[in-house]
Amino acid sequence: MDGFIKYPLWAIGGFIILTLLFSGGLNISISSVMASDSASVKGLTTIQKEASAIYKSGNDLNGFLMFNKVKKDLAAQKKGMKIYIDSLVKNGEKITVNEKYAMNNFIVYGTPSTSIYIQDQRFLMIKKYKEYNDSLPKTEDNWNLLLKSIAVR
Repeated sequence: MDGFIKYPLWAIGGFIILTLLFSGGLNISISSVMASDSASVKGLTTIQKEASAIYKSGNDLNGFLMFNKVKKDLAAQKKGMKIYIDSLVKNGEKITVNEKYAMNNFIVYGTPSTSIYIQDQRFLMIKKYKEYNDSLPKTEDNWNLLLKSIAVR
């Protein structure tokens, strides 16, 4: 067995790949690499659109419902305000009613990319955001950051 492996395996593998590449037997496509990059750009665009929709939903619930392709659920909205929003917003915390509505809309309806989560999970996402950032998501940029952190998981 002495001298059985004359060359390191990486050298043999590299030789095979180079042989295939130059003989025309191996096609490396830049478009497949670019496709994965465009998919990540598309993902960021989706996150930005969803962040914008959540932020605007505090003023425009109907637009948010259309964006999500869901029907209005008044009972869930009332429950969300009572159970979730009241526990997130502490007395004296500066937050507008529209910011509360936006958080509630996110919890109750979610977005296309967060619809796989139940309301309790979306509530916990906001709660964790508040713990890490010492504030609730109030701006479009805040929602963008929250959605990106979900996408990373």
